[in-house]
Amino acid sequence: MKRMAFLSVLFSVAVCNGLYSQPLQDTAAMVKEFRKVMNFALQPYVYYTTVTNISSDPIIDATDTLHTNGIFYKNNTDIYYENGPETVYLQDSLLIQVNHERKTIWVSRVDMASKERLNTMPVGNKQLQEIMRKNYSMNTSVTDSNTNRLHFETRQRVGQSGVVSNRINLDYTASDHLPNAMEIEMHMQQPADEDMISQIKAQGVDDSKLIQLINGAKYLVRMQKLQMVFGAIDFSKEKAAQMPLWKEVITFNPAEQQYTGKAALAGYEVTKTF
Repeated sequence: MKRMAFLSVLFSVAVCNGLYSQPLQDTAAMVKEFRKVMNFALQPYVYYTTVTNISSDPIIDATDTLHTNGIFYKNNTDIYYENGPETVYLQDSLLIQVNHERKTIWVSRVDMASKERLNTMPVGNKQLQEIMRKNYSMNTSVTDSNTNRLHFETRQRVGQSGVVSNRINLDYTASDHLPNAMEIEMHMQQPADEDMISQIKAQGVDDSKLIQLINGAKYLVRMQKLQMVFGAIDFSKEKAAQMPLWKEVITFNPAEQQYTGKAALAGYEVTKTF
C-alpha cells in the first residue's frame, strides 16, 4: 500500500454537507484521535477486509478506474495481504510479492528490525503535529449517532507541479475508534508543452478537462479519488492463525536455493533478490 503524509492545522469549523460539526479541538487532541483509529492495525492479532474503489477525472486509460476486494491478516510480526491481483506474504524473514495478472513472484529478505518497524506508526506525535500545522487544515464531524469523521485538507499550491492538494476523510466508530471508511482525493498538475498536448490528443483523450490555463501557462490537471471501506475487523488469535502461508503455494529447494510456485502459482516466473 502506498503511504501518504496525512494532515495539518486548525481552522474554524462550520456546518457543511449536512454534517454537524463538533467544537474545534487543539492539534494535539486531533493527532491523538487520528492515532487511536489508525493504531487498530498494530494489534498483535488482526484480521479485516477491505473494498477499494479508485476513480479519476478525467479518465485516460483503463487503470484509472479500479474496484478490488482485499483481505489483511497479522499474526504478531507475520503479515498476509491480498488486494485484487496482488498478494503479499511477510513471513519467515521473507517478503514475497505475487502479481497474478503478470504471473510473477518476487522473493526478498526482510530482517527482524524491519518487521518490527511495521508495528509502529511512521511518525511520532510531535512530528505528526508539526506536519499538520504546516500543511493541513482539519475538523471533526458527527455523521450519525455512533460515527465520527476526521477531515484533513491541504492548502492548494497554485502553479506548482505534482500533488497540489488533497483531502482525506476518515470515518470511524466513536465507541471503539475502529475505522469504517477512508476517502482520499488528490488533485495533481504538471506543466504541459505542445508535444505532450499533441500526444494526448492523438490518443483520443478529451483534453477539455485535462488541460487548464494556470497563471498564463498550460497544465495537465487531474483528480484521483480512493475510497476504502473496512469490514469484519477481528483481533482474535484464532482468526489470525487462519492466515494463508507462503509454503502452501511456493516450494523451496535448499540444494539449488530456488523458489518455485505450486498449486495456483504453478508456472509463475520467480525472481529472487538475494
